[in-house]
Formats: sequence, C-alpha cells, structure tokens
Amino acid sequence: MPLPDFHVSEPFTLGIELEMQVVNPPGYDLSQDSSMLIDAVKNKITAGEVKHDITESMLELATDVCRDINQAAGQFSAMQKVVLQAAADHHLEICGRWHAPVSEMAASGGMR
Repeated sequence: MPLPDFHVSEPFTLGIELEMQVVNPPGYDLSQDSSMLIDAVKNKITAGEVKHDITESMLELATDVCRDINQAAGQFSAMQKVVLQAAADHHLEICGRWHAPVSEMAASGGMR
C-alpha cells in the first residue's frame, strides 16, 4: 500500500483536550445533558471544539492544533468561559471527570 503524500507542517505544534463531567447541583449527580450543552455552545465557539465523550454526562473540550502554549491556552480559556456560562444558564455545573462504580451512565449518541 503506498504511503500518503508528505505535507510539511510547523514544528512543535500542540493541542489540549480535557474531558469534563456535567453534574446537577446541589447533589452533584451526573447529568445526562451534554448534548443540550453542546447544542447551546456550538455557534459560540470560534476556535477549538466542544464535543461528546464516552457518556451523556461527559464533554470534551479540544483546542485546534496550535503553534504555542499561549495560543492553546487562549482557545481553551475562551471555550471554558462559554461552556461554564451555558452550564450556569441551564442550572448545571462542570467538574473534573471521574466515574464512581455506582454512577448511572448512558452512552452518547454523538460523534466522538
């Protein structure tokens, strides 16, 4: 099988991905509302991507390929601000991702 054409790229690029949980306060149970949050932010994100992860209670924030840490941090910060505002607007909160053995989870139907 022939190899694809080689394309020159900028050296030392990077990207950031972060998986986050969507939770319902005040008990902080896992929420199944990641699809709703993704719909709420998709037209407000100007760089990077907010998408599904493994379950409906998870979001993944991913920057574009960036030339340096400052560009990546700027994209990530802008995405984070939009996601946190959308979560607050829908009475949800975002936290670091984890799965307790007793957590109820539903697989997301979106592209990962």
